[in-house]
Amino acid sequence: MHNILDLKGLEKFRGVCKSLGKRVVLAHGCFDLLHPGHIRHLRAAKAHGDILVVTVTPDRFVKKGPGRPVFSEQLRLETLAALEFVDAVALNEWPTAVETIRLLEPDVYIKGAEYRNPDNDPTGEISNEKKAVESIGGKMEFTDEITFSSTSLLNEHFDVFPAGAEAYLRGIAQKYDPDDVRALFEPMKNWTVAVIGDTIIDEYSYVRPMGRVEKAPIVACRYLDTELFAGGILAVANHISNFVKRVELVTVAGDDDLFSRIEPVLSPNIEVHLYVRPDGPTTLKRRYLHKDDLRKMFALEFMNDKPIPPNTESTILKDLPQILRDSDLTVVADFGHGAVTERIIGETKRHSGFLAVNAQTNSSNFGFNPITRYLTADFISIDETELRIATKGRFDDVADMLGVLRKTVDCPRINITLGANGSHYSTRDGDFVVPALAGDVLDTVGAGDAVLSVLSLCTAAGFPDEIIPLIGNCAGAIAANILCNETSINRPELFKMIKSTLSWG
Repeated sequence: MHNILDLKGLEKFRGVCKSLGKRVVLAHGCFDLLHPGHIRHLRAAKAHGDILVVTVTPDRFVKKGPGRPVFSEQLRLETLAALEFVDAVALNEWPTAVETIRLLEPDVYIKGAEYRNPDNDPTGEISNEKKAVESIGGKMEFTDEITFSSTSLLNEHFDVFPAGAEAYLRGIAQKYDPDDVRALFEPMKNWTVAVIGDTIIDEYSYVRPMGRVEKAPIVACRYLDTELFAGGILAVANHISNFVKRVELVTVAGDDDLFSRIEPVLSPNIEVHLYVRPDGPTTLKRRYLHKDDLRKMFALEFMNDKPIPPNTESTILKDLPQILRDSDLTVVADFGHGAVTERIIGETKRHSGFLAVNAQTNSSNFGFNPITRYLTADFISIDETELRIATKGRFDDVADMLGVLRKTVDCPRINITLGANGSHYSTRDGDFVVPALAGDVLDTVGAGDAVLSVLSLCTAAGFPDEIIPLIGNCAGAIAANILCNETSINRPELFKMIKSTLSWG
C-alpha cells in the first residue's frame, strides 16, 4: 500500500507537505482493534489540518498484558492505511510518541478526549508528548468523539487470556475500577524501602549447536555472545525502586569487580550498602542458551554459599538497625547463598516495621533454606516447591500445607506462586485462588522476584486482600515475558496490565 511508509519516508512526506503550505496533523496509538471510536477520532483529527499522518506502536512495545497485541503491527498499519482520510501511516520506533513528534514536527498532535486530563493517563507520557509538540512550535489538540475501549472489546470477543481466567476476571472487574486500584499505589511514592539479600549476577551466554562431537556424547556449540543481568536482590531493588522514593539496598558481593560492572544498571534512587566477603567470588550464575529459541542448555554457578565471615556479618549488624528503623518496609529475598545469616534474620525481625520475606529453594541449597527459618513475618511469598519442602508435604494439597505452615510461621499473609496454575493467596480471613495470566512465556527467571517485590508493597500498603493476588499475577505475567532481568517492573506497565485485566463490557 503506497501510503505505508517508514519513519524516514514519513519525514520526507511531511517536508513536502509543509513546503506546499499544508498543515500536518499527527495521531499516534496502538490501534490494536480499530473500532468506530477510532474512526470518528481520526476523521475529527483530519479536520484540524490538511494532512493526517498516523504512527503505530510496534508489537514489542505494546505492554497491555498477555496476548496483546491481538493484531500484528503489519495488520494494524494496513487497516489504518485503508481509511480514505488517512494520508500516510508508519510504524513508530520508540515506546512513545515523544521522539516521533520531534522528528516529524507536526503542526498539531491529536489525542482523544480521555487523555485531556493527564492524571487519567496510566502511562504518564501525555505530559511529555505535550511538552515535545510545544517545543517544536506545534499544538496539542483533543477530539471529543464517542469513545470505546479496545481492551474491553478484545477481552469480550477474543481469547486474550488463558483458559479459566476469564470468569475470574469478569467477577473481580465488577468490584474494582482500574483507576481506583492505581490510586492505591500513590502513598508509597514517598516511602523508603530496605531490601536485604544476596547479590546474584545472571550471565546468559548465547551459543548455536553445530553437532555431536565425533568421539564423545556431547554437543559442540559455537559461542556467539554474552549478556550480564542484575539478579537476586539487585532485581528486587530495581523493581521496588519504580514505585517508591528511595531503596536502601543491603547486600554482599565477593572480592572481585563483578558488582562494579553491574552497578550502573541499578536505579538512581537506590542507595547501595555493599559488604564484601573476602572468602569467595560474587555469585555468578552462567546459563548457556540456544541463540535461536533461547532454550537453556547448561548452567555453571560460581559462588561460596557458606555463611558470610564473622567480620562481614558484624559490620552489617552494626549498620542494619538504623537502616531498618528509617524504612517503611523491609523486604528480604534470601537465596540461600550465605548473605542472610541467623543473626541478620534476628536483627531484621527486631527492627523492621513491616517485614516481607522470600526464602528461595534452588539447585545449590535444595532443602537447606526453608521459609521456616523465619518464624515471624508480615508477608511471605514462596512457590509451591518451597511450600512442599517447608511442610514436607510431597503430595498434599496447597490449602492443607498452608495450614501446616501457619503452625510454624506466624504470618498473616502468605502468597504461593503455582506457575501455570496461577497463585494461592492466603490470609487469616480467607483464601484467594487466582488463575495464571501469562500465555506465552519468554523466560521465568526472575518472575518470582517480581511477584515478591510488587506484593510486598501492596500488602504493606494495606490493599484489599481480594485484589492483591491479581496484582501479583499481573507482575508475574509481565516478568515472564522479560528476558532474565533485562528490564524491571514499572508503574505504567503494571497499571496498563491491571487495566487490561479489569476492562470488560
